[in-house]
Amino acid sequence: KICDGVLLPRHVNFHVIRFPPPENKAKVVAKMNDLQAEAGRGEEADDEKMAGLIDDIVEIVPTAVEGITGLFTNTILAKSAGAATKFILKRIQK
Repeated sequence: KICDGVLLPRHVNFHVIRFPPPENKAKVVAKMNDLQAEAGRGEEADDEKMAGLIDDIVEIVPTAVEGITGLFTNTILAKSAGAATKFILKRIQK
């Protein structure tokens, strides 16, 4: 499914993109696109870059935690998550 130009798996909550503060919507959409592109590289993804993007998105849209962590329950995306990404995912769930 596509939400504001971002392709997301069906199980992801769309509030990740739909409800960012209006002044930050373009920034969040760009970061989600970057995260999707990087994660799409699979095991060749830059783990630190993904961790930074996740941290940035959640800082702007705290309600995105569930949607972001949902992205990485997918086995394909889980393979792209290295130590830094896993650390950030655990941290944002607290």
